[in-house]
Amino acid sequence: MRPRDVDCDVFGVSYAQTDNKEVPLQVNEGIREFRKKMEEFKTSEGVVSISFYTIEDPPKLRFMSLFTQEKRYHWETWIIPVSIISSNFERGMENPQRVQEHKQRCQMLRTCLTHIIKKVNEDRGHIPGPESVNPATTKEIEKLGCFPFEISYSKSDRSRW
Repeated sequence: MRPRDVDCDVFGVSYAQTDNKEVPLQVNEGIREFRKKMEEFKTSEGVVSISFYTIEDPPKLRFMSLFTQEKRYHWETWIIPVSIISSNFERGMENPQRVQEHKQRCQMLRTCLTHIIKKVNEDRGHIPGPESVNPATTKEIEKLGCFPFEISYSKSDRSRW
């Protein structure tokens, strides 16, 4: 499974995406969980962490594998602060101030996406090569079309959860 380039006309950026259906499902579930947590704790700010990992080889002895958990080696983590800003853009199209605010938000998002893409492409030396990936990790890569990842959440320094 090979990644393909996708153009995002709204924000004027391109990014790589696989045709695998599992990745968007995991990402969308992560978004739902993050929003749920933000609503539960009545805050509009939080931090999303996306960690990429490899899986350590399981123990050789069969009986030991019943009592051990999968061990993960996290080789990269993205920490992304998120603020939810309420917008009534559709109802405010006639208001030039709202149109300007919307343009500013689009520009902020474009800048953030561009920053992430540049950072990802800057230094790739720490990404495990094919020769160092074990069968357990290879199985997950084949399933997802990318390295396995997990999404977690924490509170922002300015939030109350």
